[in-house]
Amino acid sequence: MLEIIAPKENVDDKLLISKNNYKSGDKVLKNDEVMDLETSKTVFSIEAEADGYIEYLVSPGTTVDVGQVIIRIHDTAFNSDEISKDVVISATAIDPEKKVISLKAQQYILEHSIDITHINKPFISLSDVDPSAIAKKSENKSKSIAKEVVLGVIAKPIGLGKQTEIEALSHVQSSGLVSTIFVNVDTPNIPKSENILFKSSGSYLPVIAYEVPRLLKKYPMLNAYFENNNIMQYTDVNIGIALDIDDGLKVYTVKNADTLTMQAMETSIGEGIYSYFRKTLTPDKIKGSTFTITDLSSFGVDRFIPLINYKQSAILGISSVDKKLDRFTLSLSFDHRITEGKLASLFLTDLAAAITSHSSSVTNEQKV
Repeated sequence: MLEIIAPKENVDDKLLISKNNYKSGDKVLKNDEVMDLETSKTVFSIEAEADGYIEYLVSPGTTVDVGQVIIRIHDTAFNSDEISKDVVISATAIDPEKKVISLKAQQYILEHSIDITHINKPFISLSDVDPSAIAKKSENKSKSIAKEVVLGVIAKPIGLGKQTEIEALSHVQSSGLVSTIFVNVDTPNIPKSENILFKSSGSYLPVIAYEVPRLLKKYPMLNAYFENNNIMQYTDVNIGIALDIDDGLKVYTVKNADTLTMQAMETSIGEGIYSYFRKTLTPDKIKGSTFTITDLSSFGVDRFIPLINYKQSAILGISSVDKKLDRFTLSLSFDHRITEGKLASLFLTDLAAAITSHSSSVTNEQKV
């Protein structure tokens, strides 16, 4: 059996699978063009390196890392259905609790036969099953830098993803007119989600994401952006949920968020997180947001200053719950070219009140 890996093209560290030209199980000949890939600059084809029966390990629309095995050429015919079950195994098959598992973590689990039933997390990344992953990455980076110094190279090109992130953030941050304010939200009796994605981490993201778009109707300047000395106010309210775990920073967009029920909002965010882990987020799902929420509540942070995204005027940050004080902190960064601290403060105050108002329903039910 022969394995084919994603090749290095220019400075790209990731490649997009554009098209599989055959089906798994088909017979191919050496030099047949079996797959089309895309980089930031070009489209090229992968050729079969030998005669045999092809097995695709990735699907069109998937982003892969350079060096990742993407195709196998078998010497003899095989049952493609049985092979695919081993390659693209579902989270349910790995874990009866239906935890969401990133592709890198899933591959490591399968290769090392790891029992993950003891991991009390709604979603599992590579660092959860391979504690040495972060250390290895840091070690490799140090070795790489050392090698570059020896060779007299002091500059290191950044990847496409980071270039895009810098470009998006620089449009607002370079103006120097961004401020951040904070507000504490008391948590006693606020109902927690029963969804496994949020329950174990104690995140209040669903209720916050439900209330934010309704308030943006009241505070439209926070659902806008600055351009050529004009305030460009959005007519739609699309909430972006920032995700950054195994596959880099991506912002999943909940379209027309102001029209969704609480349950629909929770379901939509859950689907976005699952798609992120399975690397199935389509371009349509990560564009078009008008206001962004970034949730760091599962990382033990007291408070932080989030950075405003391109063509937006504000971003909301969610910090971890202080269990001693029964509260967490919301941080709102906003563009002074569009609004001022008073309006941003009123928005945060109203948002905190809207979130805590959910506790009254729980309290009333308990009294009954």
